[in-house]
Amino acid sequence: MTTMLYKSPGPFKRSATETFDFCIVDDDAVDASLHAGWHLTVGEAVDAANGAVQDPEPEAKAKPKRGHTRKSEAL
Repeated sequence: MTTMLYKSPGPFKRSATETFDFCIVDDDAVDASLHAGWHLTVGEAVDAANGAVQDPEPEAKAKPKRGHTRKSEAL
């Protein structure tokens, strides 16, 4: 199988200010290509080129329910 990888900047436009390049590599060459600066998505490539730090998404906090609570929920 093969995998498409992306790098930014490049000759293809994603938007007016974001560009990228791509390559297709065999699956056994993916790890080496990732270490060489290629990325699995265009967004990751553009973010890396802009110096953005990849933070994991924060977990959603449960919102309290509105209204009266049941006696069993008050414990």
